[in-house]
Amino acid sequence: MDGVSAAPLVKKSLNDAGAEDKLLELLMRYLNEQRSQTADEADDTAAVLEEEREENEQIDQVVEKEEDGLGEALFKAAQLEKKNDKKEEQKLDNREQQLETELENEEGELETTLEEREKDILENIERELLLIELKKELSKKSSGGVQPGK
Repeated sequence: MDGVSAAPLVKKSLNDAGAEDKLLELLMRYLNEQRSQTADEADDTAAVLEEEREENEQIDQVVEKEEDGLGEALFKAAQLEKKNDKKEEQKLDNREQQLETELENEEGELETTLEEREKDILENIERELLLIELKKELSKKSSGGVQPGK
């Protein structure tokens, strides 16, 4: 009952005997209705707030799971990057070792070639020296009176 619709009843009740009792009873009824409406509205508000709290909890749980998933994904990405770095480092180490081996082989081949060239040069020098000695000897023999063929 609202204040406007209660006014004619209040007026009529005042004219009656025991008007105060009736007025008091009407006021009590009106207050009880208002209290009941307020309680209903409070219950409705509490229910809405509870629903919102539950929705917020669910949202918080979803956000937490997503954050955990993101953290896990970042951790896995870091591990994968570390693993890839190790693989790349191993490849570089292997390539470095291969190049060192190739360099050592080439140095060995060059050293062998150089030794062979030195040996060839020394042999050539020895032959040249022998030829020079032979020519000197021949020259001595031919000028010393000994003639070849006699």
